Amino acid sequence: MTLLLFVYGTLSPDLAPVDLLPFVNRLKELGEASIQGTMYDMGQYPAVLQTHPDSGKVYGRIYRLGNSESEALELLAKFDEYEDFDPRNPAESLFIRREVRASLLDGKEIECWAYFYNRSPGTARKIENGIYSRANR
Repeated sequence: MTLLLFVYGTLSPDLAPVDLLPFVNRLKELGEASIQGTMYDMGQYPAVLQTHPDSGKVYGRIYRLGNSESEALELLAKFDEYEDFDPRNPAESLFIRREVRASLLDGKEIECWAYFYNRSPGTARKIENGIYSRANR
């Protein structure tokens, strides 16, 4: 099982809501990374859509989901709830969690989980540089 998570928005320790901090603070950072995708500003959070390989990049960080598979499953369940992802009903979920390949700064590629928006971004502003920060909020 994948024990790594790519984080690009409100699951980041510096952007997470207060009630999620006890879970986010259990993540162990491995480093900066990027994935293929297109990022949009949805107001209170970013949305990333998976796109074709020559599309833009989304920048974030890779985190280890705790120290064991049971802890990883506990954290994923909490994050799934926060991201409104129901693995039993992905079609109705706001976000979908998928395994993706992320590139670390040193060029190494790594498999990890990431959350992708499961709706159309509509008229949301595209975040051209692929970086979500407090300035976007």
